[in-house]
Amino acid sequence: MNYFTTEDSQKIHTEQMRLSEIQNKELQDKIAVINKNSEE
Repeated sequence: MNYFTTEDSQKIHTEQMRLSEIQNKELQDKIAVINKNSEE
């Protein structure tokens, strides 16, 4: 079993939040391109 300190969990959580924000942004960009293409 892995035991994380509070600081470790905080770092992991922050990193996960950052990664999901990046993924959301990329997803929104893709959706925007698809929407733009389907309008034409």
